Amino acid sequence: VGQMKVPFGRQRVVSSSAQQMVDRSLAVGEFNLDRDVGLVLFSKDLFGLGNRLGYQVGVFGGDGRNRLSDVFGLLWVARVQVTPFGEFDDLVEADVQRLPRPRLAVAFGAAYNQNSRRARSTFSDTYQQGFDRRHLGADLTFKLAGFSLALEWLWRRANEDSHVVTSSGTSVTEYARSGYGYHVQAGYLFNDHLEVSARWAQVIPFSGSD
Repeated sequence: VGQMKVPFGRQRVVSSSAQQMVDRSLAVGEFNLDRDVGLVLFSKDLFGLGNRLGYQVGVFGGDGRNRLSDVFGLLWVARVQVTPFGEFDDLVEADVQRLPRPRLAVAFGAAYNQNSRRARSTFSDTYQQGFDRRHLGADLTFKLAGFSLALEWLWRRANEDSHVVTSSGTSVTEYARSGYGYHVQAGYLFNDHLEVSARWAQVIPFSGSD
């Protein structure tokens, strides 16, 4: 219970000290759910399968960090993860352990943010009127002997593309910023001090967005 990173996508939950690069990807910058105030129930070992199946479900205020909304609307989130070869350091992007065995994590997330008044669902500019937003995400992390691969896809769709509000006598269009994005990131850690990594990322807006 409290303020925390919303358990939706992977890279946003990775600590800044465990990233391969200075910044998170463009897709995560647009479509993540950042921090919020709420309650999460979770387990890393659902059904006692040796930490191979985990889940997180939560409910949040939906208005982002350091804020409590004065309008009704909640953010509902669920995430499930499968680690078929067992638990490993899946929230560290590089393969710092360089173990000679494969490690894999595949996860899926979904969220619904009701009457969200933030431009990017839980963060960025504050709107005068709310949107109902649906979120989907999927990600994969693979590590083997110093090699690391991370894939993540994020999708957001609102109940309408935009609406027009009046501010100081002027009509203003507020856009829902519906769209999707993804990134592919890979690296190879030669030793404790040298790694090469690369990333490709894209953000694709839906028709009707800004």
